[in-house]
Order: sequence, then structure tokens, then C-alpha cells
Amino acid sequence: MSERTLVRAQAGSGLVFALFLIAHLVNTLLAPFGAATYDGIQGVMRAVYQEPWVELGLLFGSLLVHVGCGAARARRRPKGRGGANRWQRRSGWLLVVIVFGHSLATRGASLVYDVWPGFEGIAFSLHWLPGFFYPYYLLFCLAAAYHGGLGIVRALRIFGGRRLGGRRGHGRLGWLALLLFAVALLVALLAFGGVLFEVADPLNNAYARLYTGAGT
Repeated sequence: MSERTLVRAQAGSGLVFALFLIAHLVNTLLAPFGAATYDGIQGVMRAVYQEPWVELGLLFGSLLVHVGCGAARARRRPKGRGGANRWQRRSGWLLVVIVFGHSLATRGASLVYDVWPGFEGIAFSLHWLPGFFYPYYLLFCLAAAYHGGLGIVRALRIFGGRRLGGRRGHGRLGWLALLLFAVALLVALLAFGGVLFEVADPLNNAYARLYTGAGT
């Protein structure tokens, strides 16, 4: 497969998966508005993206194509290329390591045990292992926002869209946007963790009982 074909396939699959990514990141940032808002919006999205043809064809399929094309291009790429490309690749490989385990812990629970994490699932994880899950969610979401945002800009260039991010000022805007996202993300995690307002007992829900073994 030619490099041009790999580039276009990787960009196209990335744009498809970015729709799912953006929806989830935005929903996460809505946590300060309360569990009902977060779970309500997630429920609406779930009704769409968990349709079998959407989940298997668009989401899982686009993810596999994106990762596969990235791996194929990495094997051909000469060593020593740095800059933004290097950090884009590093954040991508970090997401590959995280995303499959994350999907197993969340989607696997619903498929096998009919248990949905929702707001209370994240609250439970932050209460259960705060030293691990606060940094984990911060790193995961920041890597996703950086990789996804830069990937969208580059994909639009590849397919003839506006030449976004081509100038130094645009790069600074991107970093400012990432900084603002990081602040909003931290506020959202504090909401999940019960710091901003009182949340329901994080150990008294089906997701918590599944992972702690309580009541089994």
C-alpha cells in the first residue's frame, strides 16, 4: 500500500473516530453540572454509538484502521524525526496502550454483566484508587484531546479543508485551548470525586460492587 493511501486512510478513520472522541470529552467536562446531566447525555449518545453497526463498523473499525495504518507508517518512517510529529505519535501510542484496557473495563462490564459505569462508575474509581485514577484520567483525556485535536487539523488539510494550524499563531491557540481543556478537566474530575458537591456513596452502586466483589 502506498504512503499516500496509508496517510489518507489513517486521516479518514481518525476523523470518523474523532466524532466519538469529541462527544465523550465534552460529556466528561459536563460533570460539574451533576450526575443527572452527565448520565442523561451519555444515555442519549449510547443509544446511537452502541448500535451494533455503529459500534463494530464505525467505532471499532475506524480505530483498527487508524492504528493499523499508523503502525504500517511507523515501520517505514526514518528515525530521528521530531517536533510536533513526534509528540503526536507518542500520544497516539500511549492511547493505544490505554484505550483497549479502558474499553474492556467499561464496555466489557456492560456486555458481560449488564453493568453501566456512568457518573457513579467514575466516582467509584476515584474513591477506590485516587492515587492512580486521578492521574490516569488526566493523562488519558489530555492525550486524547492533544492527539485528536491535532489529528483533526491535519486530516482537514489532507482532504483539502482549510489550512488550520499552519502558522505559529495557530499553534499558540492550540496550546491555549489544551491548557483551558486541562483546567476544565480538572474541575470535572473534582466533581466526579465529590469535591465540588456531594455525590452518592461511590461504593453503593452496581459498578462498584462488580469490581470490589461486595454483595457477591
